[in-house]
Amino acid sequence: MIELVKRKVIVARMEPIRADRLRFRFFNPFKRRPWEHGKTRGKPIYFSKSDSWENGLLLLLFNNTNFANVGDATGLRGSTTAGSLYLSLHTADPGEAGTQATSEITYTSYARKAVARASGAGGFTVSGSSCTLTDALTSFVAGTGGSGTATYFGVGTASSGAGVLLYSGTVTPNIVCGNGVTPQLTSSTAITED
Repeated sequence: MIELVKRKVIVARMEPIRADRLRFRFFNPFKRRPWEHGKTRGKPIYFSKSDSWENGLLLLLFNNTNFANVGDATGLRGSTTAGSLYLSLHTADPGEAGTQATSEITYTSYARKAVARASGAGGFTVSGSSCTLTDALTSFVAGTGGSGTATYFGVGTASSGAGVLLYSGTVTPNIVCGNGVTPQLTSSTAITED
């Protein structure tokens, strides 16, 4: 005897949650045929990071603080030697696909500024979902010639060359660089995860 069994397929729908900086595309196999997978049919679903994730990520990146309980109790570990991150100045938005060298300013004697991956003097202050420079003023090398207008700053991993650009943001007011000018970023220079 053959018994027929009816099967039910239950499809759950997710409503979009908007987050400005994190975006995933959800593949719904019930709406697309397999050969249409690469097409952009359907709407993206947005996800947001929690406040504790934002804080833990900033502490790990900028203060070399362990981020406990991610994966296991030891979590994401800070570096054995904290090292530095490097501030850079840019004449235009380096964009999300850019590197530290994208649109980087080129006045004579310019060099990126090393900032310790630590809290306290010469480092970064992390509070909640934002990070600021600890020192009241962070100065770049004074210009000995050339020119350029710094409209953006960046935070990256390399002291020179096309290093990984972690964050970038606008410089307000813009800094007109050149002979005798010492560009400075203040402690109000902030990086915000949200």
